Amino acid sequence: MNPVRLLGKMTAKGVRLDGGGGGPVLIPASDVAAALGMGSLPRQVVLVGLAKYADDNQSQLALRDWVIARFRRRCVERGWKQNYVDGLALLVVYELVNPTRCPHCLGRGKRWLEVPVERGSDERVRRWTDCGRCKGGGVVRLSERDRAAIAGITKSRFNETWAQRADELFAELVSLEDRVLRHLWRQFGEEAA
Repeated sequence: MNPVRLLGKMTAKGVRLDGGGGGPVLIPASDVAAALGMGSLPRQVVLVGLAKYADDNQSQLALRDWVIARFRRRCVERGWKQNYVDGLALLVVYELVNPTRCPHCLGRGKRWLEVPVERGSDERVRRWTDCGRCKGGGVVRLSERDRAAIAGITKSRFNETWAQRADELFAELVSLEDRVLRHLWRQFGEEAA
């Protein structure tokens, strides 16, 4: 089965990520949680899976605590200040668990656009094309101002120093999410097809 369809079957509201509308959830959160318990996944990988795909608020808090501890170690190793560790952990967990749907395509990744039939022609035709804002992904990043506000940092200080560090943390969480998806893919096998 297509991994996008697997994701659509796991999301809390049953929204298909391949462009279709909502629908019933075919793989409930309890099955996702059970599948994450099978195997020997590291705790942080399980937390990412429960927080994002099983809608478990306690796992979101535990994931934030894990990110705080991880980022504190990184700050000590690299000689960085630890003033904003808690806010940055909250930011990256929020961005992972609650991706912002693109307001232009409403999360579909595609839009109907009127384009000329030929270059220089006045005749127009409607085409179903990738959204220019989200590049076909259906989600957009929060603005730098919003990211700084969630982290509790001024916008200028966030842009100067902490945005790159937050992006590093977020990339680490995304790699953990990839492990979750590979594990769930193996666990659900034919059911996901």
